Amino acid sequence: MTMAEARLIAQIHQKAVCLVSGGVDSMVALALMVRAGWGCTALFVDYGQQALDIERNAFEKVCERLRVERSYRKISLWESKGNLLLGDSAGTAMLQHRNLVLLIVADIETKARNADAIVTGFCRSPLYPDSSRPFCQLAQHVIQQSGQSNRIILAPLLDLTKVDIGRLARELSLPLDMTASCYCPSDSVSCQVCEGCKDRVTVMEAWHASST
Repeated sequence: MTMAEARLIAQIHQKAVCLVSGGVDSMVALALMVRAGWGCTALFVDYGQQALDIERNAFEKVCERLRVERSYRKISLWESKGNLLLGDSAGTAMLQHRNLVLLIVADIETKARNADAIVTGFCRSPLYPDSSRPFCQLAQHVIQQSGQSNRIILAPLLDLTKVDIGRLARELSLPLDMTASCYCPSDSVSCQVCEGCKDRVTVMEAWHASST
């Protein structure tokens, strides 16, 4: 979705709930929606992630910077065994149904706030099939049918790579150094080796390069 498209949609739909993790992607997506004229509420979901403290701290900074209202929800659905995000260092970073669950939680928040859209920072990634265009289309169908609503899912970064996102963040003058992307930090220090940290390096390199 381009900025022009977001502004056009905003003429009809005015309010959105934006899933914001405190990471780069969700910050850029939120900034795009705010600048396109949407009234945004940032939603942080505690699902038992090991990175909860650093993510929430980054979330607070992002919301303060972009001057948006904040909301919080907590869920408990998964066991930590076998999953890196939940604290198992030998596990995988793919958490079953995570993105679908996050969208459902956001839809519940969206209904409570009488908003029109759910916004995510999903972007192009071969590692995560649940951040793709087909997934978003299916998820929207499920949410509309299950929730009996016309609320829409907007993913403004869906066709962008991490390099693209870094460059876009520089164009938007966003301070990406306040974000956090590590899956398994230790004592609030990023591990520097997980996929989240690797993606962050790619984004930050593009962000820095765009300033020269």
